[in-house]
Amino acid sequence: MFHPIRYAAAIAIGALLTLPVSGQSLNGEWSVASGTMDGQTVPANALASMKLSINSTSFSAVSGSLTSGGTLGANSLATPAQLVFTIDNGADKGNKVNAIYKLDNEGLTITFSKDGSFPTGFASTADNKFLQLVYRQAGSAGNSTAATNPNAPGQDPNAVESGVTGGDGGGASSIFK
Repeated sequence: MFHPIRYAAAIAIGALLTLPVSGQSLNGEWSVASGTMDGQTVPANALASMKLSINSTSFSAVSGSLTSGGTLGANSLATPAQLVFTIDNGADKGNKVNAIYKLDNEGLTITFSKDGSFPTGFASTADNKFLQLVYRQAGSAGNSTAATNPNAPGQDPNAVESGVTGGDGGGASSIFK
């Protein structure tokens, strides 16, 4: 069964590193402003509890009651720039998640692939099954999920429904199998 909340955990894990990009840095506290999974809008209530903290090359991520942490590697010379999250603690200890990212005035956008490859573009579609999360620096203006997600719950009949993970431990690796 597909578990959107697990995607949320993986998403939170994705925003980790300290590479300055145009005077900006990935370091800091991040909240998820919007998300798209398999081409469908992730409801705001599923994103509300997701937080990502990046401190140099380490990260910690929280999604509801799920927590993960570990190390982050980046290749900012790749096009698009790439991230590798190595989960050192939490339910998915020992797993790696590959993603691409861009950091601009709109925030930090991270797109994750389920198959272990690096996505080649940022769009999440039903065909490519990518998860894309857009993060805002915690405390920054415009950080409200409802304000940045025009397809908040109740507005998009095709939005992915949130749910609670089963008893299998949840976390990122379950999503990307």
